[in-house]
Amino acid sequence: LAEIKRLMGQKGVLFIAVPNFGSAQRRVFGKNWFHLDLPRHLFHFDVDSLCGRLEKQGFEVRSITTFSLDQNLFGFLQSALNCIPGVANNHFYRLLQADLTFRSACIMFLYAPLLLLLFPFAIIELVVSYFLQTGASLIVRVSKDDR
Repeated sequence: LAEIKRLMGQKGVLFIAVPNFGSAQRRVFGKNWFHLDLPRHLFHFDVDSLCGRLEKQGFEVRSITTFSLDQNLFGFLQSALNCIPGVANNHFYRLLQADLTFRSACIMFLYAPLLLLLFPFAIIELVVSYFLQTGASLIVRVSKDDR
């Protein structure tokens, strides 16, 4: 963060987007939460820990949101799928990333009824977490604090 601040111009703005460890999704899904994304995410933040670290480094927090339509909605769906016994963690996500084959298309088709059942709950969580500011994504906009 110190190096980023050094490289920023006076009118520079920094956006940081990370999984929100203080989110409702993380509390509900625990170790099955999609956005833990281990081992890529070695550190996790909630609003207070991220903003505190940024302010300690001399940034001024300009805005905070926990809303990300795609990340929060998909995160709920994949996290719920991760709770199904016998299904590999993030299996559906990995299917979406892989080259489409007849086999993978058939497996995705088998996920369709589950996704249709889960989708209304994902929408409800998306809306509620928007109003409570407890969404699964934490997006912070900061600038240099020139005090």
